[in-house]
Amino acid sequence: MPEIRRLAEQGDVSAALAYGSSLFSGRAVEPDRAGGRQWLEQAAGSGSVPAQRWLGIANLKGTLGRRDLDAADRHLRAAARNDDGQALFYLGFMAEKGLRGKRDLYTAIDFYERAAVVGLPYAQMRLGQLYAAGQGVDKDVSRAVKLYKAAAEAGYGPAQTAYAHHLFQGVGVLQDYGRAWKWYQRGAGAGDAAAHNMIGYMLAQGVAVKQDA
Repeated sequence: MPEIRRLAEQGDVSAALAYGSSLFSGRAVEPDRAGGRQWLEQAAGSGSVPAQRWLGIANLKGTLGRRDLDAADRHLRAAARNDDGQALFYLGFMAEKGLRGKRDLYTAIDFYERAAVVGLPYAQMRLGQLYAAGQGVDKDVSRAVKLYKAAAEAGYGPAQTAYAHHLFQGVGVLQDYGRAWKWYQRGAGAGDAAAHNMIGYMLAQGVAVKQDA
């Protein structure tokens, strides 16, 4: 850690990020949240996207002691300028919930779309839910299913279950119990309770499944 600190003091942005994170969390050093924050602020000011993202989310969630939505917005927007998926998602979340003023679902969807494009699974999931419900967009269940599938293939448990639901019901996609069973199993493996329940239901109802689907 002394070497990391030396590099940070010499202006190495990656070292400033690493040292600040360690100080804040107390990982391998004596905890110093105030000092850690200073180094993270320095890294963020020098263009570190991970530091900008971390500070944005921390200010949003109140990790630094109090919630500062203006600071959250500033840091997240800085990271979002580099197409950081998590920053884009949380900007969408803030707009959807109206955390800095009036709820703005259209702006939220724009951020979610951008986060989905760079492959963030939970942005794909949330965007899919909005398309499925027709909230802020024209209802498009087929588009929702495609988004769920993309998030499911990335390993996101709730999306695996959502995709399985559509396969089971034949909504927005051709009904396929075998593929539904497969995705319910994956969702259950990711710890999703709804997937466990559906596996039990399919077994109890004697729904034919293909184990190798």
